[in-house]
Amino acid sequence: MANIAIYDASVEDEKFFRQRLSDQPLAFTTEPMSLSNVAPAADIISLFVSSRLTREILNKFPNVKLIATRSTGYDHVDSAAAKERNILISTVPTYGEHTVAEYTFGLLLSLTRKLPDAFDAADNGNRSHGQLQGMDLFGRTLGIIGCGRIGRNTAKIAKGFGMEVIGYDPFPNQQAATEIGFSYKSLDEILMTADVVSLHVPYTPENHHLMNVDRLARLKPTAILINTARGELIDTKALVEAVGGKRLAGVALDVIESEQLISPLEELALLRADKVDSDLLMHSVEINILREMPNVLVTSHNAFNTREAIERINQTTAENIRSFLIGQPSNLAK
Repeated sequence: MANIAIYDASVEDEKFFRQRLSDQPLAFTTEPMSLSNVAPAADIISLFVSSRLTREILNKFPNVKLIATRSTGYDHVDSAAAKERNILISTVPTYGEHTVAEYTFGLLLSLTRKLPDAFDAADNGNRSHGQLQGMDLFGRTLGIIGCGRIGRNTAKIAKGFGMEVIGYDPFPNQQAATEIGFSYKSLDEILMTADVVSLHVPYTPENHHLMNVDRLARLKPTAILINTARGELIDTKALVEAVGGKRLAGVALDVIESEQLISPLEELALLRADKVDSDLLMHSVEINILREMPNVLVTSHNAFNTREAIERINQTTAENIRSFLIGQPSNLAK
C-alpha cells in the first residue's frame, strides 16, 4: 500500500480515484499544490498543470517515489530536483488530440465571427451589423506549428472548412501530411504566409518564447495567432506590443505565461503583496492589458476540459499509479 495525495482534485476526480484506487490510502486537495498543503506522508503525489511542484515544495515530501502528473507535459514539475532523488514522473501521453483541436477552432471562430460581440449585441443591442462583420475561413491559410497528434487533428478540421494548411515540425511525418492534405514548410514560411498561426508544440527550454519579437514581426498584420499549447511559448510583452501596434489582427490564448495569474483575485493579491517576483508582476500587468484589447480572447486553460478527456486523463493516471505499485512503471517522462 502507498499513501497517495491528489491535488487539483474536483469532486468528479475524487469519485473516480476512490473507485479505481479503493485499496490505497487517498488524500484529496481541491487546491493546487503549495507549501501550505503539503502531505508529508505521501509516497505518491498526483497533480495537474495548475500546480507548480518546485524544489522547495518537493523537499517537503520526504517519502515520495512517484509524481503522477495528469497532463502530457511536465514543465510544471522540477524534474531536475526529482531526478536527484530518483523520483519517477509519469505523464498522460495522449488524451485530447481531438479535444484541443476542436477548442482551437472554437477560439478561431470566436475571433473571425466576433462571437463575443455578437452575443453582447443580442443581449444589449449596442452594435450594428457592420461592427459585427467577420471573415470567411474558406480559402484562408492555416499554419500549424507543431504537427503532432493535436496539430494533425487541427489540420483535419481546417481542411473541412476549405482552408489551405501548411505545417512546421522538426520531425515531419510525411505520410500523415499526405493523407491529411497539408505540406511542410520552414518556420519562417509559416509565419510570413499563414493567415492563421496555431501553436501545438510542447514547452521545452529550447521553445521558451518561440514567438518572440522577431518572429511576431514576421506575421502578416492581418494574421491571427492562437495558442492552446503552453503560455511560455509566447513572449507576452512582445505580444502586447504587436497587438497594441496593430501588427496582428487578432489573438486567442487559452494559456498564458505565469498561468497562476489567470484569476483576477490572485492578481490583486499579488499586487498587494509586500514581496513579489518581478516576472510575475510584469506578466500580471501584461495579461490585464491583453484582456482589455478588443481583438484578444483569453480563456483559462480550458481546451482540455471535456468529460471524455478528463476521463481519459484520470484513467491513464490511475493505470500509471497501478503500474508503479506492481513494479512496472509506465508512461515515464524522459
